[in-house]
Parts: sequence; C-alpha cells; structure tokens
Amino acid sequence: MPAGSEALKTLADDLLAEGFPVSQIAQQMLEALLGPGLDTVGNLQKSRVAVHLAETEKQLIEGGSDMLQLMNLLAFCSRTFATQKQ
Repeated sequence: MPAGSEALKTLADDLLAEGFPVSQIAQQMLEALLGPGLDTVGNLQKSRVAVHLAETEKQLIEGGSDMLQLMNLLAFCSRTFATQKQ
C-alpha cells in the first residue's frame, strides 16, 4: 500500500475508533467546504467533493461499510485537492 493510502487508513481507523459516525464526518466536511475560509479551493473541486459526499451518504444509508465509505471519501478528497494544486 502506498504511503499516502496508509496515512488515510490510519486516519480512518483513528476516527472510527474514537466513535465518530461517518455520516457526521461527511456532514461536517460539507459544512466546512461550503463555509468561509476555503477561498483557495476552486468551485469545481468544491462541487466534485459535495457530490461525492452525497454519494457517500447514500451508500451509508443503504448499509455500506463505514470503513470503506470513509476511506473512499478521504481518498477522493485527497485526489481532488491534490489535482487542484497542479
């Protein structure tokens, strides 16, 4: 597993071990994304992440694995924000 994905897995493990619900993490990520202070993130990246957050919430409602959904969400955000810097 590449170093970046290992760090994401560790973060996901830590968040779930602390008892944070993935749906709450997704909600707070959306609030942070739409709130003030993220002027460096473009609207295209924000919209892509917002759509992915909605898809994650749908998967969780349908019974998807918390760990898989959180890992998918973190990896997607990492890729999306990394491409914005290039």
